[in-house]
Amino acid sequence: DVSLEQQVRALWTSFEQHSTEVRGLAAPRLDALITNAGALLNERTLSAEGVEITFGSHLLFGTYLLGKLAIPCLESTDGARMIVVSSGGMYNTKWPRWERAVSHQGRYDGQMAYAYAKRGQVLLCERWAQAHPSVSFVSCHPGWTATPAVDAAYGEQRKYLEPMRTPWEGAEGIVWLCITGQEQLESGGF
Repeated sequence: DVSLEQQVRALWTSFEQHSTEVRGLAAPRLDALITNAGALLNERTLSAEGVEITFGSHLLFGTYLLGKLAIPCLESTDGARMIVVSSGGMYNTKWPRWERAVSHQGRYDGQMAYAYAKRGQVLLCERWAQAHPSVSFVSCHPGWTATPAVDAAYGEQRKYLEPMRTPWEGAEGIVWLCITGQEQLESGGF
């Protein structure tokens, strides 16, 4: 559960242990990290750690913390990249004041909480691209994809997102970002 700091830290520890103990590597190797987990909830919901789930899963722990833990490993791997699956939904808003971004202020709006987190992911990639030039940081939008999560979040309003992509079509661009040469990537780009 990437909305929980403890579980993201445990995941990273497990990855490092698997790399060195099971695979026998001197140091973990990571060619690509994709962050694509999250939720779009219609009601403000806090995790067991007290963090609003949309913010925690998309941005704070699911992208920022996991990425921060991975950066040393990514920097030691030639051609490494981090692909952050954001959303065109972030075009609805600029980055708000912190209290609003973490849903501590004002009436909760699940669509806006999602848009703030997605905007934050894009801004984070821009900053990390400057701070860590040996790694490509790319954010992307998979297109509106027909998934159970989209059905749950949008219900009848889903029709306004048509035409929808299949899950394979949504993944296709993300996979390309993983396998294309680093020279083809615009680090910090969306």
